[in-house]
Amino acid sequence: VSKGKRTERKVQEFSSMAEEEAEILQRDHYLCRICLEDEHRLNHEDLQIHHITPLERDFSQRLNTNNLISLCSRHHDEAEHGIIPADRLRQLAKVSPRVRKPDEAAIP
Repeated sequence: VSKGKRTERKVQEFSSMAEEEAEILQRDHYLCRICLEDEHRLNHEDLQIHHITPLERDFSQRLNTNNLISLCSRHHDEAEHGIIPADRLRQLAKVSPRVRKPDEAAIP
């Protein structure tokens, strides 16, 4: 494979990852999913996209929306160190969060 084709492929890969990250941020309403679920707090500060299954373990999951979730830097670090279980993150990543107004009752 020529150097030009490798560079082109890397640019396409980077572009695909950037598009996927933007899609995940939109899906998650630009919020940390753990802050929202556990602390009932709307935190949009210092968001990062977390790969639930690490790329070193399964690179083919890098663009899978069910393997990506928006987390603040604190929760991203906790997820990376296994403090937040991967199964819980996968469950959250399967659906877009429902953000309620403070006066709205929870849906049973």
